[in-house]
Amino acid sequence: MIILESLIIESKEGLLNQILEVLPHDRLEDYSFPVYRIELDADLVLYLYQFTESKRQYEPIYQNVIPHLHNCTILTNTAVLRKGKLDDDVLQEMAKLPPDIPVILAAIPEWENEGILNKELLATGFTLGSSHRLYFCDFSNKDQIKKLLSQIWLEPVSSTSQKGVALPVK
Repeated sequence: MIILESLIIESKEGLLNQILEVLPHDRLEDYSFPVYRIELDADLVLYLYQFTESKRQYEPIYQNVIPHLHNCTILTNTAVLRKGKLDDDVLQEMAKLPPDIPVILAAIPEWENEGILNKELLATGFTLGSSHRLYFCDFSNKDQIKKLLSQIWLEPVSSTSQKGVALPVK
């Protein structure tokens, strides 16, 4: 069995709940913070750690989880991209991560503003590291959430990455 673990940071509150509405999951009650188990098939399980509450309470567990992370997924909207930087609290969380942990930015698209967004991205110089990715997802669309799931947790981040797993989603 393959187990993939991911740190979830919500830059826009409520997006993880929209994902969880689509995916069958269990919330593990043994923790003082939200941990979700998603069994994609008999051989693949995701653990999503949502460290958003009282940080002092879970700091020791957080330090134990970091070395095992498959990625850090930031759920946000395109306002973050237009600003040209992530919020300070998100940046602080990212600073704690080892440099080899891929960061995935999943943003709600604003297609009517796509041209403006592209200009603003170029103007602000907003960039992600070489192992980081940006995906757009309409979190109200079940099919797009499933596609995002495949992109974030099932496809390799790069051709040299040891963290990616290429398995079909059922």
